[in-house]
Amino acid sequence: MVCVQQVERFTSRYASPILCSRELSSLQDPHCIRGLTVRARPAAREVLAGYAVGDTMMELTVTLPSNLPLGQVTVSGDERRAGVQKSQWRTWILQLTVFLTYQVCITTSSYCQVLNYC
Repeated sequence: MVCVQQVERFTSRYASPILCSRELSSLQDPHCIRGLTVRARPAAREVLAGYAVGDTMMELTVTLPSNLPLGQVTVSGDERRAGVQKSQWRTWILQLTVFLTYQVCITTSSYCQVLNYC
């Protein structure tokens, strides 16, 4: 019987690097989508998204798990929330995490395609 740890180890070692590479390859050059600046950091398995509100830039970081597609993406934001209350900001982060996790699982789309949909 194959244990969960062996599957996770195999996935992290062999499948995840290929999948992360494919996910982030479309974002190699920073580009702008409807005012949202998006760039990838493949070495860290991260997508950085920034949106300017007035003279303040709000940024989100979407980190792909080391055991992609088994693990859940991590969404984090900086403390510059451009006038948004902390509780509202945490709610948005949680909603985006859930959306990315389940939208990608259900549609088998890439994370980048789902981010473009947002």
